[in-house]
Amino acid sequence: MYPPSGEPEDYVLGEPHNEATSSAIGALWELVVTSVGHGTMKVPRVPPLVFEVTAQLPADMPDFFRTKGVPLLLVTARAKRWLEEAAAGWVDFDRVRLT
Repeated sequence: MYPPSGEPEDYVLGEPHNEATSSAIGALWELVVTSVGHGTMKVPRVPPLVFEVTAQLPADMPDFFRTKGVPLLLVTARAKRWLEEAAAGWVDFDRVRLT
């Protein structure tokens, strides 16, 4: 059953604050990524959580980014290696090529 807004985050944000749950969860962080205009891509039908970009990227490219018209999280190979260690079992990847 979807919340009235239809937005999945409202399963959490649409409910009153619960201090016991908040304390049990501990600190949470949000990843806010830079949006850059380095190309477009075709998105697979069932995307994984994160896409590794295989194209040669500019040296100043952030490790986590989005690109115009693609609302998915893109990462460099360096970020993928880090995520594979830090979030093993929690993140799925697929390779994409920016055009």
